[in-house]
Amino acid sequence: MILVDANILMYAAGASHPNKKPCADFLRLVAKGEIDAALDAEVLQEILHRYRAIDRWSQGRQVFDEARRLFPLVVPITAPVLDMARSLMDSYESLAARDALHAAVVLHHGIEAICSFDRDFDQIQGLNRIEPPVVSEAGQPTGWIAAVDGCKAGWLRLVQNLRTGEITSDVSTDAVELFERRPKPVVLAIDIPIGLTDAGPRICDRLARALLGRPRGSSVFPAPIRPALDATKREEASRIHQAADGRRVGAQAWSLYRKIREVDAALRARPDLTSKVREVHPEVSFRAWNDDQPMELKKSTREGRRERRRLVDRDFGSDAFDKVRAGFRVADVAHDDILDAFAALWTASRIHRGLAVTLPEKPVVDAAGLRMEIVF
Repeated sequence: MILVDANILMYAAGASHPNKKPCADFLRLVAKGEIDAALDAEVLQEILHRYRAIDRWSQGRQVFDEARRLFPLVVPITAPVLDMARSLMDSYESLAARDALHAAVVLHHGIEAICSFDRDFDQIQGLNRIEPPVVSEAGQPTGWIAAVDGCKAGWLRLVQNLRTGEITSDVSTDAVELFERRPKPVVLAIDIPIGLTDAGPRICDRLARALLGRPRGSSVFPAPIRPALDATKREEASRIHQAADGRRVGAQAWSLYRKIREVDAALRARPDLTSKVREVHPEVSFRAWNDDQPMELKKSTREGRRERRRLVDRDFGSDAFDKVRAGFRVADVAHDDILDAFAALWTASRIHRGLAVTLPEKPVVDAAGLRMEIVF
């Protein structure tokens, strides 16, 4: 679900402005049920206050009534939300009271993002801000979503055009190149741990294993703790882990360290990306995609690949996998990598439409301000 800020409604109802059409088109998608969105009580109060203050009550009443029609769900401003807003204002000196209330609603209720043109929200750790997607004259969203999975050659990226549905693919050698590649998507779902604890396992990993059950739960490898991330050898990482929480680092978990470091460094250097770049896990996505049933077979087997391929063929077309496969050597991009990237792309679409679910429901941020979550 997405929380919609008052400025989206006011731009859509207001005079000619570059933001007017994107906002109106966004609200049409909400009306059609293609985007799951809600208001909070403060948004409605802002509408009442603003139009009364500028002596345009007749228009204000219309905007209010249309907002109530479009958004039957109005999230209340409760005492815990008010307490969180106060805490946010302590932490962010420039944060306005209304923005603090909206942010507190999003964080308290675990809402996916806030749709707003107000960039003051970008300073708040753990809060995702999006802007209305540009929509074509035909009423279809334009722009791109992307999905990324690690591969031997670096990072495999699938990019889907939101208007045409066309899928293209490319490979980047490192995370900096990956995040700078064009076209730049409005959502990028990536299969890599992002937020990291200082000690102990991440809640999202524990929840993902429990959700998948046996045997697929074993595919959720333990994420490193932040103090061990810069270790240059597995033995060093194990010593740091053992000192912090008694755990050692397995070979498969260690194999992910370099890529985790890449993404961590890139996101810390570019905080503006954190609202677009979201962590996914392919097996969690496949489970949701498969009517909440985990995959029965290992993806490393031919039968397991066929099981996952059926979902790709059904929703992306019978030739989608083959078109990506034709672009890369198997030595550089494995069959598994392509299937996992399609699972991430399926999730990226859910994120873009406000339909995604997060583990946990209310993600927390790590010491670097990165969300510890798995989205599906």
